[in-house]
Amino acid sequence: MDETELSEAVKAVRAGLTAAQQDGADAAIRFTVKEIVLDLGIEIRKTAAASGGVKAFVVSGESQFPNLLPQVEPCDAARGTALTAPTGPGR
Repeated sequence: MDETELSEAVKAVRAGLTAAQQDGADAAIRFTVKEIVLDLGIEIRKTAAASGGVKAFVVSGESQFPNLLPQVEPCDAARGTALTAPTGPGR
C-alpha cells in the first residue's frame, strides 16, 4: 500500500491548481475555484520522535488518485464577470 504524508498531498494539489491557473492566465475564459473537496483515505500514526507527536498519511489502496472535486465558476477574462448560460425561449 502506497502512502504519502498529508502535508505533501495538500502541497501537490495546491501546486497543480496554481499551475493550472497560471497556464490559463491569458485565456479568454478562466475558472475561479469556489470550493475543493478532497476525498482521501487518512491514517493517523504516532511518530517515533521524542516529542511523541502524530502524523497523518494519505493511504492509497486500489486507486492511485484520490477524488478531487473542484467546484469552479467560468468567468470572462476581459470583463472579469461570471459567465452564465443563456436563459429564456431563444436558448
